Amino acid sequence: MRFRANPHIDDAEPWSEAHWLDRKIALGPVRFKTVMRAPRCAATGVSPLTAVRDMTLHATMMERYGRRDPGVYLEVVRAARSNPVQY
Repeated sequence: MRFRANPHIDDAEPWSEAHWLDRKIALGPVRFKTVMRAPRCAATGVSPLTAVRDMTLHATMMERYGRRDPGVYLEVVRAARSNPVQY
């Protein structure tokens, strides 16, 4: 509940997406461009069930991995074509 679902890429080395800025990525029929490293807001350290700050995500990532950004933001370059649903 704390984090939104994101696409996961099996064949990439850990943290390699930090070097994908301005590259194009295809996920099925949708095309994206990587536009920036993704910062995390302080809300990820707050429990959605109790509203208590119970995690230090930024500090833990820096301590364990030497970085704070957990991924990259993607911008849709070409959307999938969809067929309208008829009722």
